[in-house]
Amino acid sequence: MIATDITAVPLTVEEESRLSELETIVTASMDTFVAVGNALVEISESKLYRATHSTFDAYVSDRFGIGRAYAYRKIEAAKVAAIVSPIGDTPNEAQARELSGLNDEQTRSVWQQAVAETAGRPTAKAVREARRTIVPKPASKVSTDRVAAIAAAADGVVHDVQAYLAMGRPAIVMLSELTIMIEEKHAQDEVMALALEQAMGPALDILRAATIAQVITWYREGENIVGGETA
Repeated sequence: MIATDITAVPLTVEEESRLSELETIVTASMDTFVAVGNALVEISESKLYRATHSTFDAYVSDRFGIGRAYAYRKIEAAKVAAIVSPIGDTPNEAQARELSGLNDEQTRSVWQQAVAETAGRPTAKAVREARRTIVPKPASKVSTDRVAAIAAAADGVVHDVQAYLAMGRPAIVMLSELTIMIEEKHAQDEVMALALEQAMGPALDILRAATIAQVITWYREGENIVGGETA
């Protein structure tokens, strides 16, 4: 449902036509972050939403069913792509997110290093590591209370892991989820991530061992099936 606003400012015929074109781009190309981001930038900066909404945030929510954070991630990623595309291949969205928040010079430097260190095939992780080298974060400290909270949360995770394993959930899936969570935290706060990784050690050890055991079991079951069929 589109929320109208009594303070709405009508668009010109040209603006209405352009808004229609941009909305088509966003709707049809939601997975193509550069096209979507550029379209959203133009809608926002030209205030093409003003005929029906008082804010850009309300507009994207009503028109496309996306939140403010999602829209601005697309916009930021598209801006990053515009900065680095003249010096090499355009990054994908995951890589572009690792470059967000940097100035133009830092963005280009980080991207060039990531490309150079991966023989022209950079990953989001390579971009993150290049960023840490070129734009190191200031040292931070984790408070005692925060460490205690992390430890308590880790105890809960161990309990949940054991419960899910008992229910038959694949260990490799949980191991992947937990590893991704820790990697994402590394991009936000290195010190906090290290504390989290240490606290999660027991849960990670349980999942690694369970993954090996499950793989062996699946392998043996597969052998038994094949052996039964050929007997």
